[in-house]
Amino acid sequence: MTSLRPIADNDGMNVRVIVVLWMAALPGTACSASAVGVTPNAVAIPNDGGDSCAVRIRAASAGDMLVREQDPVRGAPENANDAPGPGSLRAVVRSDSLHHPFIFILDTATSVSRRLCPGSRPRFSPDGRWIACSRWVSRERPYTLARVDLQTGVTQLIEGIGQIEDFAWSPDSKRLAFTSMRYDLSSRCQIGWVDMASDSVRLLATDSDPYVEYHECEWAPDSRRFVVNRDREYEHDDRIKACDLWLLDVDGKPCRLTHTPRVDKSLPGWIDRRRVRYEAMDSDTGEGSRYVIELSPAPPHR
Repeated sequence: MTSLRPIADNDGMNVRVIVVLWMAALPGTACSASAVGVTPNAVAIPNDGGDSCAVRIRAASAGDMLVREQDPVRGAPENANDAPGPGSLRAVVRSDSLHHPFIFILDTATSVSRRLCPGSRPRFSPDGRWIACSRWVSRERPYTLARVDLQTGVTQLIEGIGQIEDFAWSPDSKRLAFTSMRYDLSSRCQIGWVDMASDSVRLLATDSDPYVEYHECEWAPDSRRFVVNRDREYEHDDRIKACDLWLLDVDGKPCRLTHTPRVDKSLPGWIDRRRVRYEAMDSDTGEGSRYVIELSPAPPHR
C-alpha cells in the first residue's frame, strides 16, 4: 500500500512515497514516515587503525562556562520531559488516563498550554521551528526519532536508524545528531546525523559491543562536530567497565577524546568550538573532578 498524499488524521497514520507505517490510532494527530537514504559507509568503534584525537586535557577553571549554561536551548534539558524553548515556551510531557505520553507546549508567561502530539523527551530546535522527540510506534518499532512542526503538530518519523537512544539539535537547526540501536537482534549501536533539508541520514560509526551504550550527544557551536559519551558496563561483572568521550565530525571518522576508561565521565559540553568540559569520577577511588579538553584547530568547512 503506497500513497503520495497524507491520509486523514483520524486514520491514525500517514503514508509517504514508498514507506508504509502502521501505528495505533491516536486522535488529533498526523504522522508521516520519511523515505530517508542511509549512508552505508560507517566505521567501527573502536578502530584498531588509530582513533585518537589530538587534544590536551587540563583541570577546569571557574571561567570555563558552557554554551548551554548561557543558553539552555543549546543543550540537553535537566529534565528530559520538561524542555526549555524560545522565550517563555517549554515543552512538557503529560500522560493521559491510559498512560500514553503527550507533548504539550506551555507558555510560562501566560500559563496557557496546548497539546502538540504524542511523544516524550522533547527538544526544541534552536530556531524554534521544530521539536525532536521519541515516539512509540509499536512493540517491534519502539522509541522512534520524530520531528514535529511546532505550529501544526504534524509529525515526521525518521525511519532507518532503529531504536533511538539519544539525540541533539545542531546550533544552526540543520542537523540532528543521534545514537540508536538496531531493531534486529544484532544489538549494534549506531551514531550519525539527520539532514533536515533532505531527510537523509548519515551513519558515522557503529559499535557491536553488546554492553555499550552511547548518550549525552552535544554539538560544537560551529554545527560541524559533536561529542558523545561511550559507556560500557555490565551489572553482573565489574570488570566490564569503561567510559570515554568521542568526537564525531559530520564528514569525517570518529576519534577518541579521552583514554581513561576506569574514570566515569558525564555532562560533556562545549565552552567554544575548540574546548569541551566534562565531569569525571574515578570508579576505583570515588574521587571526582572537572576537566577541559582542548582540541586541535578544526579543519576548514567543506
